[in-house]
Amino acid sequence: MRRYVFFLLLSCFFIVPVFIVPETSYGFDLKGYQPVQPEGVFSTFSAETHAEGTAALGLDLEQSVDPSFNRFTSTFTYAFTDNIEFGLTAPYRFSTSNEYGFEDISLGFKHRVLDEDNYFLAASYLLSASIPSGKDSITTDGRMGGGLILSKKLGPFRTHLNLLYFRPDKETLQDEYDAAVGADLSVSHGIDILAELVFKKSHFTRELDLVEGRIGYRYKPTDYFYTTFGVGTDMYHGNPNFRIFITATFLYPGNKTKIKHIEEGY
Repeated sequence: MRRYVFFLLLSCFFIVPVFIVPETSYGFDLKGYQPVQPEGVFSTFSAETHAEGTAALGLDLEQSVDPSFNRFTSTFTYAFTDNIEFGLTAPYRFSTSNEYGFEDISLGFKHRVLDEDNYFLAASYLLSASIPSGKDSITTDGRMGGGLILSKKLGPFRTHLNLLYFRPDKETLQDEYDAAVGADLSVSHGIDILAELVFKKSHFTRELDLVEGRIGYRYKPTDYFYTTFGVGTDMYHGNPNFRIFITATFLYPGNKTKIKHIEEGY
């Protein structure tokens, strides 16, 4: 009972503040709709979804150096079926030249249309729309888009490919193209090594402006709790020069291992 109350309090504390209007803000890159563990890497989605009826709350703290800013992101998802999931992401920028502000609040819908087997990979499509929020420097006045998510187990690795496109409502902004490749490797019970490479042409430019590599780990101490730690750097322009990610994810009910019933003949 205590863990359920704790989960509810965390949800109220981090999701409810999205309705507060910030006074000032500063823009660098926008977070957009995000995955929650373990159905993703850092920002790379897995084609898999949580089991029907599972609610997940992901809390992500990010610190960037050069440019320097901090960002706290909360993502809530709910699985309506074993292959359909809906969610909301609310990023909040803070400690940047004493300025604070929410970015666009993003809604997401993920539907897995192909299950993985020995020959075929898992495939999902993602639809996402953003609600305008915050100051002009960190909002697109809303945007819509989506794309394709592919996942496949290759040897000991779980690999993922995301191809996404977004169109901002603000006429002065450019269309955004995102591509990401991610992988996770189970090294022991409850511990996975994570790696991803993100390519982004943001709405600020007409050319590719981010190629960021990230590496870290995911730890599962209980059936309903995951934590991750990761570091990243932009290998294209060095912008950001360094970035740290710390994430905590809570599931209700937890992802318990299913044990098949085995009957012995006599």
